[in-house]
Amino acid sequence: MLNRYQEFPNAAHDEVVDALVLHLLPLIGLEKRPVNDIEFLKTLLRDYIVLTR
Repeated sequence: MLNRYQEFPNAAHDEVVDALVLHLLPLIGLEKRPVNDIEFLKTLLRDYIVLTR
């Protein structure tokens, strides 16, 4: 999703990023929305990769 968002930036992908962030926030126990959604998702992905190795 992140690669596609960066390769084809458009309103539909903005909506998907927004929906994904809103879905993930309660799952990981965060109340405050991050300033930069893309960096937030990249950080989550990097952390997931490190933790599952």
